[in-house]
Amino acid sequence: MARSPGKSQGSGESQGCASWFKWLVGIVIACLGAGGGIVALLNYFESQNQQKQQQYQVELDRWNNFSPTSISGGVQAATLNGLVSIDFETGSTSTSPSSDKQKHWDLLFGCWPKSYESLRALDGVSWSEVGVIDFDSIRYREIRDATYFASQNPSTGYNDLYYQHMSNVPREGFVFYIKTYEGNVAKFQIVSYVLIDNNPLICRDMNIRYEVFPVVSDPPRPYPPN
Repeated sequence: MARSPGKSQGSGESQGCASWFKWLVGIVIACLGAGGGIVALLNYFESQNQQKQQQYQVELDRWNNFSPTSISGGVQAATLNGLVSIDFETGSTSTSPSSDKQKHWDLLFGCWPKSYESLRALDGVSWSEVGVIDFDSIRYREIRDATYFASQNPSTGYNDLYYQHMSNVPREGFVFYIKTYEGNVAKFQIVSYVLIDNNPLICRDMNIRYEVFPVVSDPPRPYPPN
């Protein structure tokens, strides 16, 4: 006897539904079984993202604190006596700067006992008056991007950072930014005034510290991770 066509078609549909149901159940079981793996994968992605954020913050802090290597080899100290000049790039001082044509002198400390003192910017040198601040906290960009000028003192006819009675000169800790003859920039601080042998008839010394930097552009700013 021949099989009924209708019966054969119904049997195929039943088998197809059963196969589809088994496939669906298999997918559900696989997903449930892989639940721990999915959590682990999400944790991995989160860890990678945190590492990228931390690395970006390190690079951003480095960029914010960018500074080229100082020409002076770090912070230097010097003592200026009356009528002594200093060349910031070399750290040399001289009582007769005009006799040494190999150096370009930057500042000249002048003193008249029991009277006036001055700090003179020599040819090609300009400055920015800052005030009493924490010397070590000054960042390179603050020095580089300062507004520099050289103004003639009407009392002396020279470009004096100051020309005052010694009782009224900038106090200890006062900071100037200096643009040197060579076009570099420096932070310069008056550390102390020292009376020699406690003798007011002799010019006192000025102890200073300074650091000199080249003028360079900023490196590329880091981009945050996507």
